[in-house]
Amino acid sequence: MEPSCSSTSTRPRPYTPGARVASPVGWPVVSEADAATVGSGDMTSSDLEFGCAARGKGPEDQGLSALAATMPPAQSRGMIDRDSEQTAGQTARQIAAQAQGLVKVYGNGAASVRALDGVDLAVEAGRFTVVMGASGSGKSTLMHCLAGLEKPTAGTVTVAGESLGSLSDKRLTMLRRDRVGFVFQAFNLIPTLTARENILLPLSLAGRRPDPAWWDLIIGRLRLEDRLDHRPGQLSGGQQQRVACARALLGRPTIIFADEPTGNLDSRSSGEIMTLLRSSVDDFGQTVVMVTHDPVGASYSDRVVFLADGRIVEDATDVTVADILSRLARLQPATAETGGS
Repeated sequence: MEPSCSSTSTRPRPYTPGARVASPVGWPVVSEADAATVGSGDMTSSDLEFGCAARGKGPEDQGLSALAATMPPAQSRGMIDRDSEQTAGQTARQIAAQAQGLVKVYGNGAASVRALDGVDLAVEAGRFTVVMGASGSGKSTLMHCLAGLEKPTAGTVTVAGESLGSLSDKRLTMLRRDRVGFVFQAFNLIPTLTARENILLPLSLAGRRPDPAWWDLIIGRLRLEDRLDHRPGQLSGGQQQRVACARALLGRPTIIFADEPTGNLDSRSSGEIMTLLRSSVDDFGQTVVMVTHDPVGASYSDRVVFLADGRIVEDATDVTVADILSRLARLQPATAETGGS
């Protein structure tokens, strides 16, 4: 049986999918000039290509087990059986990403900045992990290294069982494309494409077509049925971020990295995006790692990792907004003069 948020949970319930929409027809046509615009802000054209991977999960009206039974082995590979996960206990959770002895230094000599200073972190699959800390604590640098967007100065990073340091540039590009999804603060949508075309773009670049049932579920859950033919300039900030979330989820990535996903949104839209990320973990077994300054957003997570001066200083689970604020207040003196990002 597929899990859902309990009526007694303190977290908002996930959205109920709306009417099923027609499966996408055709491919977005992207010129080289359009593809180049993806490089503005935090993401490059190759970063957008990295967005999605095949990992079988299915629509909630069929249930994960029922859909897995109808899929060929290649599609159902990696599907999470939520019931068996709970009955088997929590002793052997799979690790989606891991950093060991991670060091990142920017610059040289007296002008160098040690953004990460020996970080060890294991991200458990099927859970929502948040990384917090003051500006300059190293949280964004940690996420970029975990996602393969930056190379560490020392230490190792493993994603989906692959050591990133041992991969060629081509294999690293393929891993990011096939295993990692991204949601950024600035949305990173191509302005000349419709919402539908933006959502489909990573799969198009990878030469893959979306699963129709999964498309229907994602579009319904994110309430985008009547916005698919709109361009980003015709959408609100919250709607644009929902399009970005759909783009990240559509290919069923092993892990989604979200960098300040609510930073440009009002409180209502922020709550919607956090509910969607929470729902992707609870309902589909998605793994999410998010960097944020927002204690309210962080309270949606299963685990909050606190950084100061490039080191993990606290690691807490099931924390409330009050808990997070208290911990951040205690860390403030330690982070007042830090220099990383």
